[in-house]
Amino acid sequence: ANHCPEDKSYALASEQEFDAALMAAERVCDQLRSAAAKDPSRRRLPARRRGLLGCLPAGCGCLPLPRRSKAASSSTPPVRWFRAPRAELSPAMQRVLARRGFLHTLSDCYANDPWISDAAYISKTLLANAVDGSILVIHAPERGFREYNLKALRLALEGLRERGLKAVTLGELHRAAHANLQASSMGTCPSGHELQLIMASMDGWTCNRCSSILNAGSSLYGCRTCNWDLCKACHCSHMDEAPGAH
Repeated sequence: ANHCPEDKSYALASEQEFDAALMAAERVCDQLRSAAAKDPSRRRLPARRRGLLGCLPAGCGCLPLPRRSKAASSSTPPVRWFRAPRAELSPAMQRVLARRGFLHTLSDCYANDPWISDAAYISKTLLANAVDGSILVIHAPERGFREYNLKALRLALEGLRERGLKAVTLGELHRAAHANLQASSMGTCPSGHELQLIMASMDGWTCNRCSSILNAGSSLYGCRTCNWDLCKACHCSHMDEAPGAH
């Protein structure tokens, strides 16, 4: 995931300043993706460098997911990920991310490895919080820099395998979640059209149930035929009230 060029908060930056930093980092990410595409031996390098892993249930251990068919690949558009430094995301940053087509992601399993060099402790911390669907963050080890993370990563992967969890890229985790959403109904609008999970492209989107104003980047459930939208909280109530709901 794009993490900006510097390890600092961008929450006070203007839209123009953040946009410049975001795209400078994205050019580096594009170089890594291009290198991985040209050299099969480095194909998974960008995912490792980003340090983002997801967890899925699996009996076969920490192995890559099966290659998807072209039909499956075309059903889910590619996603560009962003992880805000210091986990600080401002409205200005949200507007830029929405305009540039990025999704913001954080993690529920953080290694704390910039401050802790004990590999066993790092892996234990990751595993203590990891469940099906978790997102793990650990920084990539380099020669002479955070080399302890190589052992920490190995221990964490072994621990996930023992629990029946598989380490996958964030993109693979997202595709699995997307497939689950497609397989289940998300309800309908008052006219009977199926709702879709979408992201507000700009500030000012309104929930048709509670009238709350949604910022750019907010997730919502909507019908584009009727221009009818629900925020997450109202969608939960909407589904509870649907015929046959338990």
